[in-house]
Amino acid sequence: MCDQFCYRVLNPLVYKYPGLFKNVLSWTESDKTYVRRAALVSLIRSGKGIRVKYDIKKVFTVVDKLKDDDELHIQKGVGWLLKYTYQANPAEVINYLKENVDNLSRTSFRYALEKVPKETRQVMMKL
Repeated sequence: MCDQFCYRVLNPLVYKYPGLFKNVLSWTESDKTYVRRAALVSLIRSGKGIRVKYDIKKVFTVVDKLKDDDELHIQKGVGWLLKYTYQANPAEVINYLKENVDNLSRTSFRYALEKVPKETRQVMMKL
């Protein structure tokens, strides 16, 4: 329910009104797991095609704030956001993953690679 609300309702609002992004950043500091997850998932659009249309710096800012989170649902959310960001920014995401291989949980790292071509994914998983 959290995820559907985030990508169907919050994403269009935050995208249409960029000033709301400061709220997304504040959610990364919440004590509540699903508020932190909302910070990640609200940057993903529902539907097909390119699902993350935000400036990559904004995406990486949110990911950087949550990449060390111990909660499994946050780790999966980090990977999910990176996975869909890869569609529009493949080189930037691969570079980010290479630079942060030691800072991301294996769960986040593995999820982030789901849309990457098989050969590249195999190389990256060996890092």
